[in-house]
Amino acid sequence: MAMNETQRTTLHDQLTNAIGQEAARILMDQLPPSGWDQIASKEDIKASEERLHRHVQTGEKSLRGELKVTKGHLMVEIAASESRQGGRIDDANARIDKVNARIGRIECWSGGDGGLGG
Repeated sequence: MAMNETQRTTLHDQLTNAIGQEAARILMDQLPPSGWDQIASKEDIKASEERLHRHVQTGEKSLRGELKVTKGHLMVEIAASESRQGGRIDDANARIDKVNARIGRIECWSGGDGGLGG
């Protein structure tokens, strides 16, 4: 049972009368301020630690699962982007080939000197 402030003061006064003010103060300082029922035991702390550990493990497993899903989505997006870029590069290469072919025809038509008449 927790002591109320009146009980605490009465106990302090009785101790002061019985053993002196300094000894009473030292003894009262050893009592918890809010009652023994508010003091955590080693077992309480161990149980809290175990619950926290299980909670962290569960969260970690969940986070890892979410990261795997996200990684999968990203890999799909990267592959699609690479495919689109590859198509664009292929289109650009085809255009360059056409330009090179035209340049080749112009050089042949102009006599191979680039039309400078040299």
